[in-house]
Amino acid sequence: MHNYYIIPFVPVMALVAAYGLHNLAKFKWHIIILVAIVIEGIANQNHDFTVKPKDLTLLNLEKDLNTFCNPNDLIIINSGEYPTPMYFAHKKGWVNNNSNIANPNFIKDLQFKGLRYIVILKQSFGTNTNLQNYSVVIDNQWYTIYKI
Repeated sequence: MHNYYIIPFVPVMALVAAYGLHNLAKFKWHIIILVAIVIEGIANQNHDFTVKPKDLTLLNLEKDLNTFCNPNDLIIINSGEYPTPMYFAHKKGWVNNNSNIANPNFIKDLQFKGLRYIVILKQSFGTNTNLQNYSVVIDNQWYTIYKI
């Protein structure tokens, strides 16, 4: 799920590929192999060039948070282990699962560390859960934002 972990190894792979291409006898094969590598690389990662339709709703998350949230306010999002919604929110904080977020002691501990808002994603990266101990700031079909 985290394809960016390969980034430090890319220069090593480039050197190995260049050495292999350099040892080929005919120049024609260099071009054919390079074109094949480029086509395969783009086709294999084509899904990374677009935002998935179910994730388009996250594009409004930052704008909605900025209507009442200070730039340094910390948030928690119910996206499990995936930090992607935090990037869309353009905020700092935590990501966790619904069961921990629904635990008042867990939230109280994070509140001492600066937690100000809880974002419950309903469709993308998370599932809906109702938190009755906190006041609702925004509630739409994609997410609910609670103030601590």
